[in-house]
Amino acid sequence: MNENRLTVTVVGYGAVGRALTLALNRADATIVNIAEHEDSERIRIAQEEGFRVFPLEMVRTDVDLVVLAVPDGKIANVASRLAELIRERNRTRSEAVPREDIPAPVVMHLSGGTGLDVLAPLAEQGWGQLAWHPIQTFPPTADADRFKGIRVGLTGDEAGIALGHKLAELVGASPLLVAEQDRARYHLASVLASNFMPMLLEMGAQRFAGIASTMDEAWKALFPLMQGMMENIQQYGPAGAVTGPVARDDLETVLHHLKTFSNPEEEELYRSLIHGLLSLAVRSGRMTPERSREWLEAIGPHSGRN
Repeated sequence: MNENRLTVTVVGYGAVGRALTLALNRADATIVNIAEHEDSERIRIAQEEGFRVFPLEMVRTDVDLVVLAVPDGKIANVASRLAELIRERNRTRSEAVPREDIPAPVVMHLSGGTGLDVLAPLAEQGWGQLAWHPIQTFPPTADADRFKGIRVGLTGDEAGIALGHKLAELVGASPLLVAEQDRARYHLASVLASNFMPMLLEMGAQRFAGIASTMDEAWKALFPLMQGMMENIQQYGPAGAVTGPVARDDLETVLHHLKTFSNPEEEELYRSLIHGLLSLAVRSGRMTPERSREWLEAIGPHSGRN
């Protein structure tokens, strides 16, 4: 690694790639260049933000770090293409005047569920490997501040892990080491904690039909509940934040809810979620195990209208 400033090539300037590029640039890393498709609107955005953009075939790899900020399904293809380019450049170099060898960079991707196997073609070229996954959502407008205070899951070889720690420090995040065999379970944790919130909000908003005049009005009415719950979870933890009928031991209300569903799949989802909340209520001391078993007998384990 460069002793003074980290040198970086970024492949892909989508939401996460852009935010990371801006964060590293602010941390005084040198963004050597960015690779994007020649017809991508992201080229203009990257150039307006002060970066040099080239096709993949033209980007520099004589850097400390190459970031593959591309969709999960394209990581392997991009890594293979880069490895081909490196082999071609090495053949050309061997035919020219010899020069001092440049240390191989670390290549990293940003996927949560993907391991190091997709980087194998570049590992064969002597590159370090790193999976560096920010445990955060990234809307299109995400900027450098999106990394502040979050955890970043790291899987890599020795060189990759060392650089992964440095990157986390530069952008204001904290590292979380994840073994290769644990990545699927690690990623599932992230999915469970975040991916279903939009669906639950949508399901809730649909129940406002005939009450709120529009879905937008329904979302706005319910959204503060979600914000308040996140604040409670942050302060008290999941078990301590349980609220609603389960926390109040109001079984009759839940039984009434179950009778309102017209979609059996949604009814079963609600039933399963209540089962989970009962476990949290017992763990937090809000409900006895005996009472929880009475609830389970009353609401039942099977789909279908009661």
